[in-house]
Amino acid sequence: SFYRFLFYSLLYQIFGILSLSENEMHDLMWGHYSTDNGFRVKFETDGLVESLKTKNGPNLKIFPINYTIQKLQVDTKRYGVEIPILVDFSTKVKTWSYEKEWRIIMSKPDMEVPYKIKTPKYPNHEGKDSRLFRFDIKCIKEIVLGMNFFNGNTLKKSNRISGNKVQVTVMNEVISNFLDLLIEYIPNNIYQAGIYVDPDTDDSGTKRIGRSTEAMEIEKIDKLDYVIQRNNPESLSKF
Repeated sequence: SFYRFLFYSLLYQIFGILSLSENEMHDLMWGHYSTDNGFRVKFETDGLVESLKTKNGPNLKIFPINYTIQKLQVDTKRYGVEIPILVDFSTKVKTWSYEKEWRIIMSKPDMEVPYKIKTPKYPNHEGKDSRLFRFDIKCIKEIVLGMNFFNGNTLKKSNRISGNKVQVTVMNEVISNFLDLLIEYIPNNIYQAGIYVDPDTDDSGTKRIGRSTEAMEIEKIDKLDYVIQRNNPESLSKF
């Protein structure tokens, strides 16, 4: 309803939510949030929280999500507005419990809100404050590219140089700027997700299939050209 939209729109102007997870390589997490085409960022959490406070002010809280059988309904006439908001921000139904989610709530007085992304009939709110919150890039421990990150939407062409080296031309500057950032700031902590088959079988003769990450090196050759090297068995982590 309009009144529900109005209520949440006022909250979005004041609060921003950063959703994190303890479950870094769950199949459904990759499927729901990136379709294996995106990437996963791993933070050093204590450092991230302190960095956010230092660079953006102390209006920040971090907490785990509480998973309940059903979404809780809180009477605003009896408890006011603050408690229902806290309950809404901190609970999910148990269907989502595999995410093991934590949230960081941050606040600014009047943030811009891009309503048109989800509700095209409503104009964007042009707030005085940006929704960007700065943090020290040293808080990033690693970045894992999805197993399908390099695909027809990101690459113009690719040529295999050797068994574990491929030269690629990316589609546009958005992709190249992202890869350049990885090369500049975390060159030794870039990985790609994959799937491995356990060579051993269980009692029924079935081989286990699981998620894995593998260290990779990315070298810039030209404006949109890179050499990617992976397939190092010693760097393979299994999940």
